[in-house]
Amino acid sequence: MNAPRRSASPDIRAALSGTKVALVYPPYGPVRNEPGIKTVKENYGIFPSLSLLYVAGILEDAGCEVLFIDAHAEDLTLDETVARLRSFGPEFVGYTLTTYLFFQSMDWIKAIRAELDIPVIVGGVHLSIYPRETLGYTAIDYAVTNEAEVALPELLVALVRKRNLADVRGIAFRQPDGTVVVTPKAADCNVDQAPFPARHLLDNSIYYSFISQYKNFTCFITSRGCPYKCIFCEQGSKPFRARSPTNVVDELELSYKEYGIRELDFFDSSFTIRKDRVIAICDEIKRRKLPIVWAARTRVDCITD
Repeated sequence: MNAPRRSASPDIRAALSGTKVALVYPPYGPVRNEPGIKTVKENYGIFPSLSLLYVAGILEDAGCEVLFIDAHAEDLTLDETVARLRSFGPEFVGYTLTTYLFFQSMDWIKAIRAELDIPVIVGGVHLSIYPRETLGYTAIDYAVTNEAEVALPELLVALVRKRNLADVRGIAFRQPDGTVVVTPKAADCNVDQAPFPARHLLDNSIYYSFISQYKNFTCFITSRGCPYKCIFCEQGSKPFRARSPTNVVDELELSYKEYGIRELDFFDSSFTIRKDRVIAICDEIKRRKLPIVWAARTRVDCITD
């Protein structure tokens, strides 16, 4: 099992060493005009926020101390969440935003900000579409507008060292006069060098899907983007970048041996786009004798047997 190469430079790790960042995944409920959200909440299962787990891994790789609060999975109240944040004493609080849960998330962001006046950083696909509109909410201070591997550590370094934020690519911020600045896109990361999701920050035993049979359960991605352009999915707007089979199974092996993961769901938009890679992943799982149960999503025209 090979750990991924560190992504953050020594300068970034020196600048951010010991910087405390809390990540909060708020609870959610039914959404007006989105009846499917109620169905998902009641029947689909409870999944960890994979995007925030990647962010946690990026932050730890950059030298930060990270607190992960999954208020949804743990069924935490606002007061309980604020108490955990007070105890940790973060210098920044981060959230992921989705368009369909935007207003529910904002309710929590504003409520926590009213209790703890700590700078707020948000990310997620929503920010790649609506950065200016999102920064119109004064409870939010900064945003990462695309992938976080490069942009987030550089944003934090600029903040702690009081550098010019306009020089950081892939972010949005609000100037003192209220003007929102959106900087040019940051470079995409090498997906085989991205830090693994920081699953050690969670109680992995509390997650499940409606079809899962074993604990511990988690979700997983082996690629980013998609070559198809389905109008209902944001992944088609991003180039398809697949992780190598070795890198994928390194993370699987870590999950199995260190976090007790026994079942997982591959969240790739189309897991079987490259069939030779899927076969190579399966062969590597067999070679390492990892008895993991898994499910995957794909397109019907990407299956041959």
